[in-house]
Amino acid sequence: MKREASRFVAIGVSALSVWVVLFAAGLLLDSEPYRNALAPPHTPGVAAGVPDGDPASLPKSVRTFVCAALFYTPVNAAGLAMLAALVGGCASRLATRDGEPPKLDDPIEQARAERRFQFLTESPAVSMLRGFAVYLSVIAGVSVIGASPFATTTAESYLRLAGTLSLLAFAVGYDPSRLQDLLDGLPRAKKR
Repeated sequence: MKREASRFVAIGVSALSVWVVLFAAGLLLDSEPYRNALAPPHTPGVAAGVPDGDPASLPKSVRTFVCAALFYTPVNAAGLAMLAALVGGCASRLATRDGEPPKLDDPIEQARAERRFQFLTESPAVSMLRGFAVYLSVIAGVSVIGASPFATTTAESYLRLAGTLSLLAFAVGYDPSRLQDLLDGLPRAKKR
């Protein structure tokens, strides 16, 4: 059991470290020069991202593509959400590594506790996929609200998006049943 715990600690700390680097890159580095370098040129017959169609510059184009992908807010936010959920999944595994679901008298509460325990002990990779679903939900909402929400991203708007998205993804990665509890507590329209 200690070996499994140390594995989840290593995965969680590594994911958290990558999250910090990716967050700093998204906050501090502008992706526009890299995206512009990849934009189709105005000269007909020249491949995008390859100056003058020279295949020797392909490594530079790949580096430009990787930088554009890492620094561009929507792609960067996807990575942050998945990493945050992975950290949450590792944390929940560590918190429950030696436990069992509590034994309760109420069968409904017992079923709920067992379901929650299943979420807490699942693979962190499943948590990471759930984090990606959170990302898709948030990006869909942001896209509906604005026509081109990522045309110009300020440090403040990036901080707001990345922070909120990471918090939601971590929470859903750690224990999605808590999000369900929150949603269950919201007032709903009465059915007629």
